[in-house]
Amino acid sequence: MSHVPIANDKPAPVGDGTKPLPREQRRQVVVEVLAIAVVDLLLAERERVRGEHEAATR
Repeated sequence: MSHVPIANDKPAPVGDGTKPLPREQRRQVVVEVLAIAVVDLLLAERERVRGEHEAATR
């Protein structure tokens, strides 16, 4: 991962009165969402393979 400073690290203004998350918390949210997506894809693939295996053994 590159540690080059980002030129504009200020979050865009939010119009609904909420305070944007700090950079590290935003990064953590992205990591968690991606991890959930990967697990979901792996589970779907496992079910697909299991279904093919069951169909082949009938």
